[in-house]
Amino acid sequence: MLACVVALPIAMLATDTLVVVFGVVKDLTSGLPLSEITVTATEQKSGLLVPAVLRDNGRYEIDIMQEGDYVVEYSAPGHVPKRVQLELRGPTAEQWKGGYGMNVDVNLFREVEGLDLTMGGKPFGICRYDKATDGFNWDIGYTEAQRGRIEKLMKEYERRVPSAR
Repeated sequence: MLACVVALPIAMLATDTLVVVFGVVKDLTSGLPLSEITVTATEQKSGLLVPAVLRDNGRYEIDIMQEGDYVVEYSAPGHVPKRVQLELRGPTAEQWKGGYGMNVDVNLFREVEGLDLTMGGKPFGICRYDKATDGFNWDIGYTEAQRGRIEKLMKEYERRVPSAR
């Protein structure tokens, strides 16, 4: 599925970086890190594409240097791509100064013939700025609205891929 440590201000970023998104991409069935991954963030208004720096053991890092709404897509050969939406707007210029770090670990479904696991192109999660906490948090309302669809996909996936249980 999707795991995220809430984004918190960090002081060690490059001066132009607003948000560093980092994490590990794994195979949902085995739980093992995937080695041949592609991770990109696309700013929705401008189409600006920000590729990740890929590390070993499925690790990645994306340095986002401007505010906006981004869709981050995770993919690997033989796996279904997964998307999350990051709405990186809201902090004041002062709050942006230290930047933010966001740990997003992702598990990808293996491709299963005849089973659409893409959620119709919708993101698996949406993350937004929360003034009360001065951090970025996942939109729980969105996640709850998707829960039934995700549970249905998981049941069918587990039925077709017995090792996924």
